[in-house]
Amino acid sequence: MLKATSIILIIVALFSVIMGIVYIARGTLMEYHEEFLGMTMEDIREFNPNLAALATIFVRLAGTLFRP
Repeated sequence: MLKATSIILIIVALFSVIMGIVYIARGTLMEYHEEFLGMTMEDIREFNPNLAALATIFVRLAGTLFRP
């Protein structure tokens, strides 16, 4: 049982690292974010540059926090 939980924990940790790398490397909203908002990052930047900067910070922060 302990071996199975260790394997599951390693899989979750690897997935978290991969997601963190993707978010940090991308540095902008993902397609599903833009689809939900109905706006692209350029639209948000035109609408409110400060909001676009904040969104970028949140995406990078999320990428950093995904890494264990």
